[in-house]
Amino acid sequence: MATAFRTTIVSVIILTVLLAFVPASEAASYRGELRKVTERGRIYTAENFDAKLIWRASLFTDTYRHAHEQRHIEVNHLGPIEAARWVAEAEKRQAETWEFFVALYAHDEAKEFSLQPDSFWKVILTTSQGEELRPTSIEMIPVSPYISVMYPYVDRWSRTYRVVFPKTDLGGRTKLTLQSVLGTSTLSWRVR
Repeated sequence: MATAFRTTIVSVIILTVLLAFVPASEAASYRGELRKVTERGRIYTAENFDAKLIWRASLFTDTYRHAHEQRHIEVNHLGPIEAARWVAEAEKRQAETWEFFVALYAHDEAKEFSLQPDSFWKVILTTSQGEELRPTSIEMIPVSPYISVMYPYVDRWSRTYRVVFPKTDLGGRTKLTLQSVLGTSTLSWRVR
């Protein structure tokens, strides 16, 4: 009897310890997926290597979207009904659009990034077939503690945006290009 009791106690302790690390492993899984879908680009001046643009973009693939949903639910402590509603909205967006989270640093005179004709930066999504897509929306997102948790590469100098393109077959590779009078920077992804 005492042996069965000890075995039960040891099993409970082991299970408790393992469950304590589940959120950490989920966070590590999220960070791993984020690394897979995030690329970095830069534009420097030739004279003194002054950074004209430093940017990162994360492509919302199906796999990353799922990891993002789970992390969002965890970080915001959503209940089952709220979580289901949020996941349904995210899945609908994923079915209709290609979404990128973009963080960029540029000097003050080069910070304008929008759909407006006078936007300093222009953005183009290129499919593996060479089709060039223009964004349907560019939404500035204020840097907040939530954004810092979800996108650890965001720093205090970053401006962050949600950039959305119409859904189309991207093929095996896709490119996202930022261009202005300062230069052009292109990031590329393998799309599975």
